[in-house]
Amino acid sequence: MGDQLVPNGTYTVMGPGGMLTDGDGAIVLLEPRKDKNQQCEAKFDSGTYILRNMASGTYLGNDGVPMK
Repeated sequence: MGDQLVPNGTYTVMGPGGMLTDGDGAIVLLEPRKDKNQQCEAKFDSGTYILRNMASGTYLGNDGVPMK
């Protein structure tokens, strides 16, 4: 189980060039901004982070259909 490096909370999720992710799947968590479409709630659970989009309620993942 990993250490929690990012506090639980709401963040703006952004990758290079303002895109959500790049080819390597890297993202940056920034302070929340007004655009809820780019806001995610981050929670640390069992050594991993769970990111849920604040506008749609879907979870950020790397493959498959988004879950609600």
